[in-house]
Order: sequence, then C-alpha cells, then structure tokens
Amino acid sequence: MQFTDAAGAALTAARDEAHLYGSSVVRHEHILLGILDQESCTAVKALRLAGALRRGLRPRLTTALGEPTEILSDRAPTSYDMNRLRRLGEYEALALSHSAIGTEHLLLGLIRGEEGFVAELLREVGAGDLDVMRDRVIEARAQR
Repeated sequence: MQFTDAAGAALTAARDEAHLYGSSVVRHEHILLGILDQESCTAVKALRLAGALRRGLRPRLTTALGEPTEILSDRAPTSYDMNRLRRLGEYEALALSHSAIGTEHLLLGLIRGEEGFVAELLREVGAGDLDVMRDRVIEARAQR
C-alpha cells in the first residue's frame, strides 16, 4: 500500500527531525513531529479536534527531546519503529477502507502501538484512545 503525499512528507520530515536531534534512527517521537509539521494534514486536524494541540502536544514533545544537536548525517536513519508503524498504518487504512496510508493512519498506528513515550504523551493530551481518535479522523476527513 502506498503512502499519501502528506504521509510521505511527514516521514521525510521525521528523518530530518531525527538528524536534527542527533539520533541514528527515526523513533516515534520524530514521526509525530514529522506529522505535526504537515499542518493541514488529516492527522493534525484530528489532533486539533481532540484538543491535543491546545494542550501543548508539540511543546511537550520537543521539551522531552531536548535541545537539537544539529549533528546531521547523510544517511537516512531507519528503525524497527518505522517499519512497525508502516504495518500498523496500513492496518488502520484497511480498517477504515482507505486505499493509501495517510498521516491519520500513521497517527492511529502510533496510538495502536500503545507503548513508549509518544503513546503516553498522546494519552496525556487527550488523543490516546484509539476508538475516539478514529472518530476524530473520520470527522477531519469529512471537513476536507
């Protein structure tokens, strides 16, 4: 299954975030930042509908990551997190009868993963319940 343009841009941005923070791999927190960089994408709209943005999702995320190191590498980092998230995103796309993996499916995949800092953070800002966020995704897609 293919990625939408927005999801592809989010994953590219995630690689950039990993480089910026000096990480040798792309982790969930970099992917979430990459999604947030796509301000008009469905995932960001769904997060806005859930109230997560006004509860400080991005500032909490960047604070947890610390200061950027600006140590850049020519090699695009890959990780188990990215591969697993692709599978979870595809599952979410299929569950919603969508033909491509979008940012919203990546977001739902992060929530479905239910592990680590990003899943905990999403719960703290009111965007960690998979069923509720699926409903927010459906609402956001209807607003297009």
